[in-house]
Order: sequence, then structure tokens, then C-alpha cells
Amino acid sequence: MSGWLAGGAAAGESVDVEGPSGECFYVRGREDQPLLLVGTGTGLAPLWGLVRDALGHAHRGPIHLYNGAVSPAGLYLREELRGLAARYTHLEYTASVLEGAPDDDAIPGSLDRLLKSRLPNLTGWRVFLCGDTALVQSLRKQVFLAGASMRDIYADAFVPLAS
Repeated sequence: MSGWLAGGAAAGESVDVEGPSGECFYVRGREDQPLLLVGTGTGLAPLWGLVRDALGHAHRGPIHLYNGAVSPAGLYLREELRGLAARYTHLEYTASVLEGAPDDDAIPGSLDRLLKSRLPNLTGWRVFLCGDTALVQSLRKQVFLAGASMRDIYADAFVPLAS
């Protein structure tokens, strides 16, 4: 889409836009409920919008945002997320990497192990999972076993296009 907008769309051309079609977007209500947002790679994109919506609608419960990538180069929006976490005391941002030397505050290791060690009990939490299909499926099971209700687990698995 962005390639077409930058190089193929003509000035003044009409574009039709639809609302979110996945499950990872903020819905008002239950403003005190803790939120867990977990994204890998470009799976951070819907969570970036979700966390800004939650904060914009005065969500009061804790918000924990975990972003994972293969290497530090795959992490993006770090400064923006650090800035939001500094401004909102109930928002915690954690980055993790699988390979390479972690830089700054990125934690080495997998997201599933990191979540299991930091948030072993997710009873009462609303959970949003976005990114790699296999990891999203694995995390859905893990957060359910940690106590999250199936009705409070939302997931958008990103399936790569066939080349």
C-alpha cells in the first residue's frame, strides 16, 4: 500500500478506506482492566495504534507492551514507545531480540519465555497478540494457560504472502 501511495497514486485520486478488519484494536470499556500487548516484527503496527487509542481514551489499568524481533535492527518505534512509557506511568514497554547482541534496553531471548517469567498469572487481563503466525498461536495457548479468558484474547497472525 505505501509503495503505491508513494509512487503510483495520483494527486487527487480517490481512495476507499475500511476500518480495522483484524482483532487487535482498542474497544472502550473496562478501562481498569490490565492490557497485555505482544507483537513481533511488523506486528507492532496495530499495537502502536491500540496503545495510543487506549491512552487517548484514558485507559487506567496497567498496559504492558512487549515487542520482539530477530535482531535489534528489527525493532522500531522504540523512542516513541519509550517516550510514551515515560509519560504514562501505567504503560510498560519491553523490547526483546532473539539474535545478536542486544543494544540499549532490549532483552535477549524469546518473547514466550520472557512473558512466562514476568507475567505468570494473566487472570483478568485482556491480551492482544500480533505478528508471526507460529508465535501468535503458541502465545495464545500460553496466555490462556496463564489464566487469560479466551474471550479476552485477541490475535492477528501475519501470514506472509506467497512469492
